[in-house]
Amino acid sequence: VFVAGAADVTTLGVPLGSGLTKAGAGTLVLDGDQANVGLLSVLAGTLRLNPGYAGGSNAYAFVAAAATLDLGGTSALALDDLTGSGTLDLGTDPGA
Repeated sequence: VFVAGAADVTTLGVPLGSGLTKAGAGTLVLDGDQANVGLLSVLAGTLRLNPGYAGGSNAYAFVAAAATLDLGGTSALALDDLTGSGTLDLGTDPGA
């Protein structure tokens, strides 16, 4: 999924199935039930988990140097492996 501008935010609430590649300077927000996540590749910008995100298993994440994986304060994502030199932001749940 390509989210172009740094100020652009797009929300995705459909099941991923086998993974997702996030590109572009903007922010992609994951929401909804993700029973089987697969590989999350964050090449640029930010991939954020919505506090309502219901994570799954079999999750692997690669975060490139110019990218951020923002967990949004949720503990719903169980990562089996995290690689790359990007930023991991634990975030805070705005509803907490």
